[in-house]
Amino acid sequence: MKKGLIFTLDATLAIIVAAALILSIMFYISKINVPTQNHDLHRRLRDSLIVLEKNKVLKNSVLNPSSTDLQDFLVSLPANSCAKIEILNQNNLVVKTATKTSCDQPEEYLVVRRVFIANNQAYIAKMVGWYT
Repeated sequence: MKKGLIFTLDATLAIIVAAALILSIMFYISKINVPTQNHDLHRRLRDSLIVLEKNKVLKNSVLNPSSTDLQDFLVSLPANSCAKIEILNQNNLVVKTATKTSCDQPEEYLVVRRVFIANNQAYIAKMVGWYT
């Protein structure tokens, strides 16, 4: 009978220690702040540049400086999203820029870059975005 009692106490103590360990881990994990809003914005900006490249809007903006395709795209963004797109050449000089109207750039924003080819030259599309 003593062996059964000691085994039961040992198992009970192991369950209590395991439960305390699990609860303390869950407590510390709940304190971790994951900025899901920034992750979502980063995905939106990256996807926007991919779409602009696939639809040849970036290339056309370099080839035709009077093109308003970039501005039209920015206007079509949701009301709570603001962005600015700059196209830079190989020397990091701005070739073209477009900003969504009625959007002031705040102190905190995200930047996404994508390289594309136009006229056998590499260009960088830089998109700066933020939520209003």
